Amino acid sequence: MNLKISILLLLPLLFSAQADRVLAEWKQDKTLRAASIGFSVLDLKTKLPVAEHNANLALVPASTLKVLTTYAALSKLGSRFRFETRLFYTGTLDEQNGVLDGDILILGGGDPSLQSEYFSKDNLLVTDKWAKLIKEKGIKEIKGNVIADASFFDRTIPGEWIWADIANYYGAIPSGVSFMDNKFKIVFQTGEINTEAKLLSYNPKYNNKTIEFKSEVVASGTSDQAVVYGDPTSFTKHIVGQLPPNKKQFEIEAALPDPALLCAESLCRSLNSFGVLCSMEKAMSRYHYVETGEPRQFLFSHFSPELDHLIIHTNLKSDNMFCESILRILGKGDFKKGIDFVRTFKGQRLLKCSHDTGVSKNIWRYRNAQTLCAFIACCRKKRKHEQHRQRKMDREQPQSQNRLHGTRKGLCGLCKNQIGKRHVFCHPG
Repeated sequence: MNLKISILLLLPLLFSAQADRVLAEWKQDKTLRAASIGFSVLDLKTKLPVAEHNANLALVPASTLKVLTTYAALSKLGSRFRFETRLFYTGTLDEQNGVLDGDILILGGGDPSLQSEYFSKDNLLVTDKWAKLIKEKGIKEIKGNVIADASFFDRTIPGEWIWADIANYYGAIPSGVSFMDNKFKIVFQTGEINTEAKLLSYNPKYNNKTIEFKSEVVASGTSDQAVVYGDPTSFTKHIVGQLPPNKKQFEIEAALPDPALLCAESLCRSLNSFGVLCSMEKAMSRYHYVETGEPRQFLFSHFSPELDHLIIHTNLKSDNMFCESILRILGKGDFKKGIDFVRTFKGQRLLKCSHDTGVSKNIWRYRNAQTLCAFIACCRKKRKHEQHRQRKMDREQPQSQNRLHGTRKGLCGLCKNQIGKRHVFCHPG
């Protein structure tokens, strides 16, 4: 008994020693020499601090604010919410010969996981699955267009977003029809140091459009220091910077200029592979709502994974595009309304949060680690209560320890020390 009491008394000291060691390493890191560091670790049971450093220092919270957006979404929409993508056809379908004298319409609902590399568990394209279902509806030929309608989301690009970010994969704009994480790969070959890198290819390619590049990338350094510039919706990209020398193939990633068009083209390609005649030249995207007055016939719906799975990915990978998509669904497709919802969300007014992902730097509010840490602890307590109530209503739902635990590999969330004690921590900035 005495030994057990002694160990319990030593737990805070052990964790504090770990934190001190990490802090000492950070202070010795040359890249952090001019940085401001603040963190806070709370015991989940006592809500008392276990380890702190500059816990009240106001710092830019950066991607820790994803916790606010994702918690607001869980509370508003529920952990089982799914994004819905609906497919329709217009015109007339000759049921005898299977000819559709009209269009196939992909009506996007903002699903960020369509053909995502993080959620595609099999080798079958999502558009292959759609093509199979369309064929089963008796359609053998499509005379009209295949339209990916992405008008559910506005394409607002905040003026505060950094020019060096928005054309890169981490600055990809969410879309009413997102596809393949709204990013594409660019392959370079590098030679001797300080020589010009050769742009070999990019993937995926569009059928109806070509992305044009101006490259000023040289072989130098030991890591990817290339930056893609350009209007995010433009098919012209300017790449500058450095890549490691003597690499036969070196991939970087950039934001897709038109994810909805790529989705429409992919469906055309899938339809043809399943024996449904469809012209690739008739694939098109639409980002503004068009009222044609023409009746639409519903085909089927495609649903995303449940929201809690999307949120775990969002926080684990600090995925800006996923978080921006979740933000817009809170605003019913409108970026500013999404921000207003998170800002005024009950329980978050004390924080007066202004943005969700940490991309729009000029409208951030400076926060200290202690405040954010306390908020995360509060979120966990509320989520556990909600989960208990939901499990009581539906015993078949898998038990979850905490829907926000995915942030543990980021800069805020839950963690365990070496002997298994659970803590909540936050390190903004």
